[in-house]
Order: sequence, then C-alpha cells, then structure tokens
Amino acid sequence: MTEENQSFSDLLTPPPAKRSFRQFPDQMVRAFRLSWRAAKGELITVAVLEVAAGVGVAAQVLIARYLLDILLGDHGRLTVRSALPAIVALVAVTIVVRLASTTASEVSQLMSGRVEAHAVCEVADSVSGADLIAYEQPEFHNQLRRAQLAATTRPAQMVNSLTTSLAALTSIAGIGLALIAIEPILLAILALGAVPVWYTSRQARKALYRFAVEQTERDRQRNYVFLLLTHRDTAAEVRAFSLFGFFRDRLQSLYDARLRDLARLVRRRITISAIGSALSALMTLATMILLVWLVAHGHLALSAAGAAAGAVVLLSERLHGFGSGSASLYENALYMQDFANFVQRWPARPREDSAVPPLPAFETLRAVDVSFTYPSRSAPALENVSIDIRRGEVVALVGENGSGKTTLAKLLAGLYSPGSGLITWDGVDMASIDPRIVRRSTATIFQEYGKYMMSAADNITLGDIERGSDREAMIAAAKRAGADAFIEELPETYDNLLGSEFFGGANLSLGQWQRVALARAYFRNSPFVILDEPSASLDPRAEAALFESVRSLYRNRSVLLITHRFGSARTADRIYVVERGRIVESGRHSDLMETAGLYAEMFDLQAAAYANGR
Repeated sequence: MTEENQSFSDLLTPPPAKRSFRQFPDQMVRAFRLSWRAAKGELITVAVLEVAAGVGVAAQVLIARYLLDILLGDHGRLTVRSALPAIVALVAVTIVVRLASTTASEVSQLMSGRVEAHAVCEVADSVSGADLIAYEQPEFHNQLRRAQLAATTRPAQMVNSLTTSLAALTSIAGIGLALIAIEPILLAILALGAVPVWYTSRQARKALYRFAVEQTERDRQRNYVFLLLTHRDTAAEVRAFSLFGFFRDRLQSLYDARLRDLARLVRRRITISAIGSALSALMTLATMILLVWLVAHGHLALSAAGAAAGAVVLLSERLHGFGSGSASLYENALYMQDFANFVQRWPARPREDSAVPPLPAFETLRAVDVSFTYPSRSAPALENVSIDIRRGEVVALVGENGSGKTTLAKLLAGLYSPGSGLITWDGVDMASIDPRIVRRSTATIFQEYGKYMMSAADNITLGDIERGSDREAMIAAAKRAGADAFIEELPETYDNLLGSEFFGGANLSLGQWQRVALARAYFRNSPFVILDEPSASLDPRAEAALFESVRSLYRNRSVLLITHRFGSARTADRIYVVERGRIVESGRHSDLMETAGLYAEMFDLQAAAYANGR
C-alpha cells in the first residue's frame, strides 16, 4: 500500500468503542459555537427564559414559605387581606414561570431548525472536500451516515440540554439556599441522591451510543434494501423477476436482527435506570423521614417543615432533571464527536465558480508510468500506464469491461491522484495544480451520468452553472448533441421538468437522457472532453452518427473516448488498448489491424458477431 493510501486509510479509521469523558467539554464548546453561528438570537432568548424560569421556581418556594407562615401563624389576626399579597405574588410568579418555560420550548424549536440546517450544510460542505476515492470505502459511508444523523438533531439537542441544565442549576441553587436556611442536612442528603441517577443515566446513554455505532452498517443495508423496493430505477426489474418477496424478507430479516439487539439494549438500560431510580428514591425517602423526625422532636417549625417538604419535592425533581439532562449532554457529546470528526477529516473545499479560470488548451496531456490501486484492493487497477493526448485529437481507450479504462479517465480528469507516476498538462505536473482548476478545464460525462430531476435547461447548463443564463448557448449545445428535437416537443420545451418523480416531469428514454448529458458536456466549453461509453444507451444508427460527429461536435477540443466497442473507435486519431490495467497496444485503427494483436482479434470477434446476427 502506498504512503498516500495509508494516510487515506487513517482518515477512515472507525470510531473507538470507548470515548474519553475528557472530550465532553470540547463537544460542549463546539455545540455552543455552532448554535451561536446558526441561531444566536434564539440561543440568547432560550437561555434567558430558562434562567428566568429557574429563578421563578426558587421564588415560588420562598413565597410559599412566607404564605405558610401567615396561614399557620396567629389565626385570630389572619385575614384575606393579610394573605392576599403573598397569594398574588405566588400566582404571578407561577404564571411567569409557565410562560417562560412555554416560550423557551417554542423558541427552542426554531433554534433547533436553524442549527440543524447549519450543521447539515456543514456536513454537505465536508462531503465536497472528500476525494472521490473515499466513496470506494464502506467506512466512509458509515462515517457520513453517523455525521448526517448527528448533524440533524444533536447540536440543537445539546444546546437545549445545556440551557435546561442551566435552568435546573438555577432552580437548585435557589431551592438549595432556601433549604440551607431551613435545615442544611436535607440538601446534603438530596444531593447525594442525585449521584446514582446521574451515573446510571450516563451509562445508559453510553450504551445507546455504542448500539448506534455498531448498527451503522446494518442500518445502511436496511435503507438500501428499502430503496430497492421503492425506487423507480429498480421497480421494473423487481417486478419482472418477482423479487419483491425476496427483498421484503431481506428487509424483515435486517429489522429482526436490529430489534433483537435493541431488545437486549432496552433490558440493560431498564436495569441500569431502575437501580439509579431506586437509590435516588431511597435518598428522597430518607430525607422525608428526617423531615418528619425534625418536626416531631421540635427541631423544626411546622411552617418551615411545610415549605421544606415542598422544596424537597421540587429539589428532588430538579436534581433528577439535572442528572438526566447532564447525561443527555454526555450522550449528545458522543454523537457530536462523529460530526466533529467528519468535518475535521474532510475540510470543505472552496466553491468552484467562475472565479476559478480554466487552464489554456494543452498542446499535450501526458500520463507517464502511472499506477493506481484502490484502497480496498491489493491488486493495482492500473500499472505503469503511459499515454499522450494532443491538442484537437480524438483519442480512444478500448478494452473489455473492468480493464481500467474509467479509472484512467478519472486520473486524467483530476478526480483521482496517481499512486505513482505523473500526469502533466503541457509539462506541468497536475498534482501541483489546484484541483478546482483541473476540473474546471475538463468536461466529463461518465457512463453513469447524472439524470437530474430538474428542467431541461438546468440539465444542460449544469455543465457550466456560471453561464446558466446564456440561453442561446444552451440551445446551441442541445442542437449539437441532437437533444433539441425531443426537448422542443415538450409542453414547456426547455423549461419542462425532466424525469417522472415530480409533477409535470417528462419521462425520457435512456438514449434521450444520454443526449442531454452530451449537451451538458458541450455547454461546458472546456478544452478537454472525456466521454465514457457515450453510446451505451443509443440505438445503432444514433451510435454511428455520434461517433462520426464527435470530431465536429467538439471541434478544437481534445477528446478522450472510452468504449468497449472496438468498431466505434475506428475514426480516432489514436487508439490505446487496455487490458488488466496495462496499455498493451496503441496506434491507428489500420496500424492495429495490421499488427494482428488483441485489438484486431477483438475487432474481428465483434464484427463477426454483428455479421452472424444479420
């Protein structure tokens, strides 16, 4: 494995089974900064309201004690007027507490939406920073899924947990001060009762996170099988081969396996939570027994005992909430680490726009002794490959499927980096050129080209979005590619949606989609064009017309034409024959036929197959 691939593998290291609690403050800070960037106003509002609610709860306890002093004092002097101020104050504070809590909850919804949008877009930006080769590794997809799931809810949840924990702490401080004034030992016992709840909640949350990490691969498999059952691209074949039952059983099997693991997790979490709750309840019980003993032995006035009883109940609830909230903070921090790891491992690239100028048309694009090995494989996909593409030439790469043609095209397009050897643009090593500039200078249509459920105009102008408003050039590109005829028959012509997934969309044939893709490549107006199996979805007449027109279609540009149909390459200026990752022959069609090597053999076999079929 090369040094480059080794470092790439390091980027795809799975997350550790255990994570240090020392990472918790870092993730707290990260979540707070993310929320501050995305929803500063809402964050401040929620924090103020939560603190206000917490202070209000403490005020309720103190007012309640004052009211009890009045009610349990000299009954001969008790009047409605004497108790009314305390009653009004208690009602007013209660209204404020409820209103603050309700408003904070509603504003939190908006904050969560803003933070989710910001975090998900950060993940999308990071995906743009991932090299294309990353998609060849399953662990990259696992990391992406965990980062996406974390980004959708965890940052906002973490900040919400932080603000509610802050509110709980404020309440705890206020009620605690009230209890200290009444009887300090009650506060100490209740505080000890919160420890098992906090610890067991933390353990339960950690177990849930580990479960989520372990299930990532299986969850992706389940989503994939569901997609097979529901997606348009597979709907026809699933029905033609009666595969629905098979895939439905596979989906159920994956769900059953997950549910078995989930059932074990639930039993474990219930046990952990039950232990914590039982220990906490015992401490609360001990507190109440002590309170009764204090009153019974004359160590505590009845009014103080009444206020203390209410404070004990409130404080127990707030301590339990704080323990659960802090455990929730810890859980969200675990997920936030997945989000943080992803955006740190794959820094977002600057956007590729018109500010990035294309390279001037090359005189010679040259690959010299280029080798390349996919990270997940031991055998090289390309080995010591050398080719030349000159200005204005049409160069063909031919060979059987899986011979390495598309891999070489991705290297020449700057989408992959060679493991060894070099690729030069007029003598300049492409590794030293900004990849954005290389891609800006290349128009590539792969065999698996994009079918965008957008308007016909959008599908073409995506080739160069900065020139998207140039309708005249867009229509010219469609005409060059032979797409204008069927597009102009659509109800809204170039403004008509393509694809049948949205209302009003036109369902095109594969051949029509391919012509739209060819128009997109033409619209890009780059000096270097790569066409990977451009005739795969065309009928024979259209295929013949396409190959005859490639030179005029992309006049003054260099074209790399990839095909496994040897007869399609006859008009190329030069043909390279690829076999098992190596260039085994090169030359013009006539020269290669005279050589009587692999090209001639394969050409004759394919020609004979057509002749025998007549």
